[in-house]
Formats: sequence, C-alpha cells, structure tokens
Amino acid sequence: VRSDALVWAEVDDRYYFDGRKPRPKWRPAFVLPPAAYDGRPPPIKGNRYVRVFDDGACTPWDAARMVPDSKTRPHGVGFAWNKKDVLALRKRLDAREFAHVFERGAAPALAAAAEHDRDADDDDADAA
Repeated sequence: VRSDALVWAEVDDRYYFDGRKPRPKWRPAFVLPPAAYDGRPPPIKGNRYVRVFDDGACTPWDAARMVPDSKTRPHGVGFAWNKKDVLALRKRLDAREFAHVFERGAAPALAAAAEHDRDADDDDADAA
C-alpha cells in the first residue's frame, strides 16, 4: 500500500457492539486497491472501499466497507499521520485501544507505506 492510500475514515454509531458512540469519529484506515476487492464489484462512483486499523471493530466495520469519498480525508502530510487527529485518538481512547488501533496498526502501516513509496521512487529513478 502506498502512503496515499492511507486515510482517516469517519465511522458511524455501529462501530462498537455495546452501543457506545465512537469518539472521535475519525479513525485511521486504508483504501483497498482493486486487487484486494476479493470478488466485490468496483465501488460506486464517488465511493471507495476502506478498512480501519482495528481488528476489534464490530460488523460492518470489521471488514472492508464501501464509504463515500466525503467520509474520508488524507492521513496527513508526507509520512506523518495528522497530529491533531492522533492526539484526539489518544485523548478519547483508553491506552489499550489506542495501542491496538494506532501504535500496532496505523503507525506501522504508514512506516511500511513510506518504505514502499521510497522503493517505488527509486525504481522510477532507475528506469529514467
């Protein structure tokens, strides 16, 4: 996954099984590339498939989900998650959930994406 596939996705009130409201509503996620649709039809125009970095999320957020483009926004600038959104997550989630969602999910994904981007850029430079 390239870094431009990393986004913040707005989740709805069905995020938790116990009826808690998700606060903050924006969670780190990634946009699925077409090769990962796994038999799903292409997204409807103006939509994309996203998956949040939270294996503990409840249905329908426990798998890739089609959402409107307006319910996603860029992850941040360059190879950094948006600090304001990360601080909101840290403040509103308990330490265990924050570690699960961000420290073990979103942060390593961005590091891997950055490495992928650099490798792709190196390959482009070599081809030129």
